[in-house]
Amino acid sequence: GPRHGAGAAASLAPLPFAELGFDKWENKLAPDLKRAGPEIYRSLRSAGATSVRDWLGQNFEGSRRSTEWTDLWNIATRADFAISRGDNPAQLAVILATDDGLEIDLRRLSAHVYETRTGDHQGAAAMLAVRAPGAHVDIAPTWMVEEASKHSKTEFERSQRVRGRGKGDSNDGGRGNGGGRGRGNGTKGDGDKGAADAAPGQGSRGRGRGRGK
Repeated sequence: GPRHGAGAAASLAPLPFAELGFDKWENKLAPDLKRAGPEIYRSLRSAGATSVRDWLGQNFEGSRRSTEWTDLWNIATRADFAISRGDNPAQLAVILATDDGLEIDLRRLSAHVYETRTGDHQGAAAMLAVRAPGAHVDIAPTWMVEEASKHSKTEFERSQRVRGRGKGDSNDGGRGNGGGRGRGNGTKGDGDKGAADAAPGQGSRGRGRGRGK
């Protein structure tokens, strides 16, 4: 028999492809996107979960009455539906590595966990397979962002070293190390020629003061 929902296809057939709005947005993930789905699914199963929904139920820390919980539960349910199409481990591996919808859902769950754990909104947005308009994330490739960040860090460290070296030179220029003054008190009764000894470790100059009777 026909697949479930196949009857709805008849109502869409007469509509042009562009009229559905599919020509405005991408219809599949980029072929060079590094797939994270297999590793994410392996991690949640290794944590003792029997399914994506089981894992979400064990690890969600928010309110079960929130819209976030409802949305994430629907995402996990859709992921389980896609995974259930794999009748054997080999077929499941193909689904995890090629199904765009499953990749989007598993990345969304991973981004939620990351943001909850670290509070890093920008990092969580960068983990998503698709970025919503207005997300304020880089459109440059990862390698370009990393090189720019590394260059900026290197330049900042270099400027700090140069600034510190210049400050040290200016401070040492007007002072001589090892110089000092010693002050000694003259012996009472020696008159104006009181002998004075400089303090140990200080300069060689000494001033003596004496009072004669």
